[in-house]
This record gives sequence, C-alpha cells and structure tokens, in this order.
Amino acid sequence: MRLIGKEGWGAWAEDRSPVAFLASWTWLDVVANLRFPDEEARLWYLPCLDTVVLFGALALTARLGRRVPRLAAGVLAFSFSCVRLLRFGDGVSRHFFRRQFHVYTNLSLLPELPRLLHTTMSTWALGCLAVALVVGLAALTLASYAAVRVAERCLLEPRNRHLFGVVTVCFGALSLLPRHGALARVRPMPPNAAGRLVSEVSAVPRARRARERVGHAVADTRARLRAAPNDLAKLGGADVLAFIVESYGATLLESGPYAARMRAEYAAFDAELGARGYTMAASVLDSPAFGGGSWFAHAALDTGVRVTDQFEYEALCEAKPLTIAHFFEGAGYRTVLVQPATERALGARDYLDFDRKYLASDFDYRGPALGWGKMPDQYVIDVTQRRELLARDRPRFVEYALVTSHAPWFAVPAPLDDWSRVGDGSVFASLTTRWYSSDWASIDRASDAYLDTIIYDLEVLRRYLASELHNDTLVIIVGDHQPPGAAAGTSTDYGVPIHLLSRKAALVAPFLARGYAAGMTPRRAGPHPGLESFLFAFLRDFSTDLRQTSSGQ
Repeated sequence: MRLIGKEGWGAWAEDRSPVAFLASWTWLDVVANLRFPDEEARLWYLPCLDTVVLFGALALTARLGRRVPRLAAGVLAFSFSCVRLLRFGDGVSRHFFRRQFHVYTNLSLLPELPRLLHTTMSTWALGCLAVALVVGLAALTLASYAAVRVAERCLLEPRNRHLFGVVTVCFGALSLLPRHGALARVRPMPPNAAGRLVSEVSAVPRARRARERVGHAVADTRARLRAAPNDLAKLGGADVLAFIVESYGATLLESGPYAARMRAEYAAFDAELGARGYTMAASVLDSPAFGGGSWFAHAALDTGVRVTDQFEYEALCEAKPLTIAHFFEGAGYRTVLVQPATERALGARDYLDFDRKYLASDFDYRGPALGWGKMPDQYVIDVTQRRELLARDRPRFVEYALVTSHAPWFAVPAPLDDWSRVGDGSVFASLTTRWYSSDWASIDRASDAYLDTIIYDLEVLRRYLASELHNDTLVIIVGDHQPPGAAAGTSTDYGVPIHLLSRKAALVAPFLARGYAAGMTPRRAGPHPGLESFLFAFLRDFSTDLRQTSSGQ
C-alpha cells in the first residue's frame, strides 16, 4: 500500500465531503463519550450535546464567513483530551475504589503512582509507559485539533450543514423514545463532557469547604475525647497489639468461594486458640475506604475522625488530632507503629505521636522481595516481637500494618513453623513461594491470589498467638477496606471484619457486651458502626470514670 504523501495529506486536509465531516464528528464523540475502563452507557455513540453545540457554533460562524482562531481551536482540542483523561480516571476510580475521581483532591498521590506500577513492571517498562502516555496525549490532542478544523471546513458547505441538522434531529428523537419493549435496556445519555469539566473545577471549592469541615470535626472529637473517661486503667497494664490487615474486607464473608475457606480458617482459630485459653469476639465495622486508601481507615481507627478523600485526609494531618497513641502513652505504655511498606519519612503528614516508628528501612530485611511490601508479614511480626515485646520495661501498644495481602497479590510466601529461624529474612529464599501472574492490568482475575494472601496472614497470626505470645495480651485483628476491583465481587458493602482475642476473658468481655459474636466468625447483619467509633468505645470500655470516683469520695 502506498503511503500518503504531501499531496495526499493536502487533499485530505481540504476534503469537505460528508464522509470527512462524519469522520470528524465521530472522532470527537468517541473522545468525549467513551467510558473505558468504566461501564459503557448504551448509545454512547449518539452525538453528545458538546459536539452538537460545538458544530452548531461552527455552522453559524461558517454562515457568517468567519474562522475559528487557531488558539481557540487548540483550546477546544485540549479540552477534549482533558475530558478523555477524566473519563479514564472516573472509570478506574469507580471500578476499583467505588468513588468519584477528582484531580485536585488526588494531586498529592501522583508521586506514589510510579511506585505502585513498579511493583509488577520493570524500570524499563515503566519508562516506556511514561513515554507512551506523553506521546499518546499529544497525538490525541493533535487528532482532536485536526477534527475540529476538518469539521469547520466541512460546515462551509450547505450540504454538510443540512446533514448536521438531519442527523441531530434523528438521534435526538431516538434518545427521547419511551424505554420499554425493545428499548427497555437502553439508558439515557450520560452527562455531557462540559459538565464533567465543570464538575472538576467545582471540586476545588468543595475541597476547600471539606478542609474547614474536617477542622471542625477534629476540634469536636478532641473535646469529646478529653471529656470522656480515657485513662485505660481497666487494661491492667496488658499489652495491646492491633494488626490492621490490608484489603481484609467483608466480601470474604459474603462470597461463596471465599466464605467456605474463611469458615475453615475461623474454625481453626476457634479450635487451636480456644484450646490454649483464648477468648474471642468478632464483628464488622464500616470503613471509610473501598478498594484502596488504607490511610483513611488507619486515620479513623487512630483518631475517631472519618475522612473519605485525600484532601480531607491532608486537612486531618494539618489539624494534628488526638490519637489512640496519645491515650496509651498517658496510661504508661510505650507506643510503637509498624509500617513495613512505608519507604519514605512521613514528613508533614505525620500526625501520629508514637514513641517509635518502624518503617521499611528499619527492618534490615535480607530476604527476597515477596509482594508489594517486599518483606513477608511473618518477618515483620517476628522482628517487632524481638525488639519490642520480649524484654520490656513497660507495657506496649503496637499498631501493625500487614501488607502481604496488598494488591496485586503476585506472591504468597510459605509460613515458617519455627519462628527462631526467621532471623534476617534470608531463610525465605529457601522456602516455597506461590507465584501468580497477576499484575495491575489483570487484577480482576486475581481472586484466588487475593484469598490466598488473606489466608496466609490469618495463618501467621494464628501461629504467632499460639506459640509466641504467652501472657494476657489483648489482640485486635481488623481489616482496612474491601479489595479493589472484581476481587470484591458484587459487594458494595464497606464493611471490614474485626476480631478481639485474649487469654484474659475480662479483656474481651466488653466487646461481647456490645453485641460482638463469640468466636472468630463475625455476624454479617448490619448496619455496622464506623471504624471511627472504635476509639470512643475502646476508651469508654477500658477507662475509669475519674469524675464519678471523685464525686463518690
């Protein structure tokens, strides 16, 4: 086939045929209306209001003998490209995280995107992807600019203006037909592209109002926490270990394939730990996040304040709320934060006043990279045990972020029976690891890998509680959010399981009194209180009301 030469391109550029007009119209409609990777609206290919208004304006300028300035045409083309990017962001966000996407509220997360992709992509592939994105965006803008110019020239012809009017009227009439019978499954046109741009711009003042709202919520929560009993005296100096398990969501309790294995794992907990004197209670709490945004869930647990997007979270950090660590420290505890996947200092976002923070570089891991957080959770738990729990001068409150179950779930290490062999982690290179071909592009097909990582974490915790803990420690196991994408099945529930375990029954009794189910299996019936309610309930259940004591004396 002969390539189009300079003359061929010139002929195309001057083409004013109805075919050229319809081609430019179709291109701009696709750019504005295509919802991929979101679900496509039926009849999305109908002329959208944006192109109808644009072409109507072009037809009017053609009748008046005027031309659109190049700068204006460039702005129009760039606007179509922006809509395309926003549509893509909407699709990803709704599919994986069940929430609306806004650039403004997520700008601070952009530096983390390369790190996430680098989990399953080589540096070379990541660089190629970045180049491809830049080139693709430039090509998209240039093609949209060319389509605007072609449409403008074509509308100089009366026949094309008549064609534009007939097509618009016909498709407009079709979209207004009653939707029953053969058209019962045809949905109305989705919101127009201009509306999406307006929505993005209006997100800025909404985000700023959210900052004020979070500031008021922090102040109100601080006052309530200070006014309520908060000395934690009823813990009797028992250690408290809180294990936050990544992507441990309520879908595991709902889905048939998931639920069968989860019932077996819960039964193993009940049998083994029950025989070792543990009392257990379980329930479901409502997370502020779905599919991602673990830090929103951590913030709810730590502060008693619910935030649901990145802008609110950053406002929370700036407000410096009271945290659960503050109250444990006041009760004489050493407070420890364990975040093995955090590779950089927390910086300005560090509102957590723990005595000691273990981040990725603090673990001196010498084993193979196994999963998103590099080191397996068993290694993280063992290192913390050796450094903080074996020899201690005062009780400990430790909050762990377990991340072996973090998407995209491509490696499941084998649990090590003999904890004394964990060492510097190099032993994991000689153990069997199950590898999966899942990556960010195929995460919707990684349900088995997801479940295997959750089972791994629960097995590690069960073995740890059975063989390594020998006192009356209160253990909290809680999820942060549902898994992303199709791994959550059809669930739209924001619930996450929570379990309380201790050899001292009195430490679990307050949760049972609150309606938690006895044993490891949570009751799924809702509605569920939010994760942010946990701090208030915990302080109330394990603190002495000094005001009443004082008045009684």
